[in-house]
Amino acid sequence: MLLLLVATLVAPVPFRYVLMGPCSLFLVLKASHFEFRIARLQKLLTHGWIVYVGSISYGIYLFHVPIGALFGEYIFDPLWSAIPFGQFGPLEKVRWHSWLIKFPLYTTLVIAVAAASYKWFELPILRLKDRWFRYETGRNTTQSETTLPLSAHGPMAVRRPGRPPDSLS
Repeated sequence: MLLLLVATLVAPVPFRYVLMGPCSLFLVLKASHFEFRIARLQKLLTHGWIVYVGSISYGIYLFHVPIGALFGEYIFDPLWSAIPFGQFGPLEKVRWHSWLIKFPLYTTLVIAVAAASYKWFELPILRLKDRWFRYETGRNTTQSETTLPLSAHGPMAVRRPGRPPDSLS
């Protein structure tokens, strides 16, 4: 399946996007259930750095565009345009490949900001969530503390101890 996904990315297949979705879904489901039978892939996906990047991935998603736009427009591009590339001789071609410098800088900056956001913003909120909204599983919960099925009174119907469920009428 992994080879099929790589083939859809590389080869000009007419049904590229039709095949890519199910292949990606398969890999996500396998990864979420830790069922990879390939030992090296399993070891890679459970490595501490990979797991950490997964935990800060929401911050990476949120900050990559604003950091790229602001850092590029106000810091990197003015500095890059001030470099006299004509004096570099054969290295003058680097002028047109600024991504060689931008990509590692942006990546490092985005990961640093996402890690700081995770440490000082997301983790405290997650701790509050765990303290205020405990989700207890097991046989010790009574029927009056559980959520009713969706068909009974809608998705938000919750039975509270000593109170009848909310009616829809």
